[in-house]
Amino acid sequence: MFGFTSQDGRHRGDTELLDAAVDHPTLLFFLPVLHTAVEFDARGIDRLKRALRPGNVPVRMFRHLVAGRAMVRMTGRDLGDLLLLMLEHPDGAKVAWGILFKRLFADRSMKQPHEAELIHAGQEILRQFKFV
Repeated sequence: MFGFTSQDGRHRGDTELLDAAVDHPTLLFFLPVLHTAVEFDARGIDRLKRALRPGNVPVRMFRHLVAGRAMVRMTGRDLGDLLLLMLEHPDGAKVAWGILFKRLFADRSMKQPHEAELIHAGQEILRQFKFV
């Protein structure tokens, strides 16, 4: 997957291959990893959401979205939606918090404002933790 690039070096992302991965148990496991090599579009976000359905992909695999700054290439709305879906899984809050932390750090480093959807997702993630 990582080798499918155009001549100018940008990843072109074979959506048919990624669509097929959703129906193939072995590839489905690695879908979050494969998505770090391509640009995100509506179909890609939908694939990741389907992968987050219970029993599909362990939520820990979504930690790979921080690789290649994949989470920076997503809109705040799309990333926020994914983070909220992660909360439905055991340990999902830990994974979501790690991804959100990296995204907020990246936004600040690039002098970008934090999107409202990410702030909302962060509030929901924090509600999952017990503070003593």
